[in-house]
Amino acid sequence: MEGALYRGGTIPPGAGFDPANATPIGHWLCRGWFMNHPERPAPGAITTQEYLLEVIDSSEAPSPTNTLVSSGLEGGATEFTRAVIGGSGRYRDARGDVVQETIGTNTTILNVFGAPAPNFRFHFNFANGRGGH
Repeated sequence: MEGALYRGGTIPPGAGFDPANATPIGHWLCRGWFMNHPERPAPGAITTQEYLLEVIDSSEAPSPTNTLVSSGLEGGATEFTRAVIGGSGRYRDARGDVVQETIGTNTTILNVFGAPAPNFRFHFNFANGRGGH
């Protein structure tokens, strides 16, 4: 999955956010595996997420310098705590955790599920005491 990253507070809670009406500051990429465990339906996936904190430009910046990476479980709850497992550029020494909070849906339709795409808010807590959204 892929989506845009926005400054904290850009996306309001609830349904119907239109990504075309806001300017992104970067890209969010998510890859992982669905887990099928009938006795334990949730969490439903384990994923690695990359937060590219610059906009990808295929000619100027195809690989942004400033990135963060997290790993963890998701699905079946509105919040999950994930491990921050590294970064690059100004985040090269990043470690800590990030809370992924589902705050609503947007107008994009997921091809895989045919449903509106979720909106997430990420609350980073770095081991050095710095944090933010």
